[in-house]
Amino acid sequence: MPRGKKKLSIEEQMQAVKTNIEELTAALAEKKKVLKELEKAKKEEMKEKLAEAARNSGKSLEEIIQMLQG
Repeated sequence: MPRGKKKLSIEEQMQAVKTNIEELTAALAEKKKVLKELEKAKKEEMKEKLAEAARNSGKSLEEIIQMLQG
């Protein structure tokens, strides 16, 4: 008949929690890295759309800037 889980000592429990924190911290760092890459890709996509719209508008860059500022 299977026995229940072995009761861990306080030190073992502390080590398990520390290990879990380290794993979660590493996972968080990786997620932040992915988010930063996605934000960079979105910014680049927006730049390209803006440049394309400017090219298709038939207006000079100065005219476009003036319209946006005015």
